[in-house]
Amino acid sequence: MQELRVFVLGRMVPEGAFSGDSYRYVRRTKTVQIASIVEGAAKALHADEKIDSTDKIRVLAPEGDDRTNIVHSVLNHVEGSDLIIIDVSDESPSVIYELGAVN
Repeated sequence: MQELRVFVLGRMVPEGAFSGDSYRYVRRTKTVQIASIVEGAAKALHADEKIDSTDKIRVLAPEGDDRTNIVHSVLNHVEGSDLIIIDVSDESPSVIYELGAVN
């Protein structure tokens, strides 16, 4: 199995960060949470012997990237990914723009 590169993209502001709602504040953004779900799904597929290994599945989210040049980083990940998961539930203009770059 060749490496599968999965890129998860979405609004990068933690939930509740600007709403003042401290009860809903999440330290991780949705993109990191979605990346964790994908990694968990890969582990479950491996446990069920549907895939040989999780070593060939690389899940990336832009949170670990240099924020000073985020657009360049996102576009590089879009170009180099086999599968892109985009969360548009927040209707973030920047995410919608980046979605256009995928096409």
